[in-house]
Amino acid sequence: MTTETSEKEIISGGLIPMEMLLKDLGGAIKIYKSGDSVDAVVEKVSKNKVFVIIDNRINGIVGGKELLYDPQFVKGLKKGDKITAFVLYPEDDDGTMLLSLRRAGRDSIWSGLAKKYEDKEKISVVVTDANKGGLIIEMGGVKGFLPVSQLSAEHYPRVEGGNKDEILTRLNALVGKPIDVKIMALDKPSSKLIFSEREAIGNRDIPDTINIGDQVEGKVTGIVDFGFFVDVKGVEGLVHISEISWAKVDDINDFVKTGDKLKLKIIDIENSRLSLSMKRLQEDPWKNMVKELKVGDKVMGSVARLTPYGAFVKLSLGEGNIVDALVHISEISSKRLADPSEILKLGEEKQFKILSIEPDQHRLSLSLKALEPGANKSSKKETIEAMMAEEAVAKTSKQLSKKAIKQEEKTEESVTVPEEESLEEKPVKAKKGKAEKKEKPAKEAKAKKVAKKK
Repeated sequence: MTTETSEKEIISGGLIPMEMLLKDLGGAIKIYKSGDSVDAVVEKVSKNKVFVIIDNRINGIVGGKELLYDPQFVKGLKKGDKITAFVLYPEDDDGTMLLSLRRAGRDSIWSGLAKKYEDKEKISVVVTDANKGGLIIEMGGVKGFLPVSQLSAEHYPRVEGGNKDEILTRLNALVGKPIDVKIMALDKPSSKLIFSEREAIGNRDIPDTINIGDQVEGKVTGIVDFGFFVDVKGVEGLVHISEISWAKVDDINDFVKTGDKLKLKIIDIENSRLSLSMKRLQEDPWKNMVKELKVGDKVMGSVARLTPYGAFVKLSLGEGNIVDALVHISEISSKRLADPSEILKLGEEKQFKILSIEPDQHRLSLSLKALEPGANKSSKKETIEAMMAEEAVAKTSKQLSKKAIKQEEKTEESVTVPEEESLEEKPVKAKKGKAEKKEKPAKEAKAKKVAKKK
């Protein structure tokens, strides 16, 4: 090869060592090393390789496992596209640069995602994998997660009884399919990237005739662990387990069956789905059930559940009304307990004392300790001591107040300005006294002289 060989021939041949190429072109060529990020232009895309040109002079190849890194991205490449790649080896035996897409432009990918997140932009992605909790989506080497709860009504896996294996089977059917999503949460340091299909869809399927607060009729279409789905005029709605009944719901199947038609209330409209409630069509019975109770009352209750921090007790308030109450572990006994089961047993009937009632929070606190022998005496003694202490404080305060008042009066007296008349009298009296003192010796001397002459 002669020194007259053109730059184009040098590039196409890829046979000249980098040092000679640098010399021939006057030393104005950048030398790349492993780890560098490079901008390249796609020259050709084959089944298992992508050929690129760097700086209009260097041949590069992306191949092998690197193409599996982001198959969706690679599939869309065509000649002339500009990409950012990562240098694995600056030069192989043929003088070609081996490149990777795995680490290339990672920062720019996160920046792009952050921009889409800030702009609330809807983006199209392809599902790359699935697990029992949702879908996995990979974008430019950055993995994100789409929880089941954020799937649209179309893709949500309605599985009777909530069978997790069946749910996974239905989610796996979405792998490889494109869906529209929005980024719901993003945090680069922790590599957190959460997507939502519901956010991307919005309320496009909700007719204007359906509004929050409306009472509607719906048909139960599916039951899951956290609630059940309902069809309302062709729009999907969800009744969360917390909105089924004012009482505690252990098994949703005890309340509804698939195919049931129900009267419901719309409590929210979000992302093409209605949030519905069964219980809000009825008055909150909890408040009525406890309205006759007051703090300090003694009530009978059955121990329903034991936890490390206390016990839940069911109170029967007549007419089939049952209220759940909590006995904190510190209120079970005056003795220090490691576990509530040291004193209480499941199903056991006991008498408790009401410590507090919070109707809005459906919270009622009980105490067993307050009914222990001597607990009332202690309480009375503490009350008497408290009263005595209050009286002592009040007495002391009164004494201090009196002392302060006297001190203030004394201070006021010491700084009281005399009336103007008093100020005028003092100098006058003082002047008269001095005159009298001067006149007295003069009169005595004159009397002596008169007596002498006689």
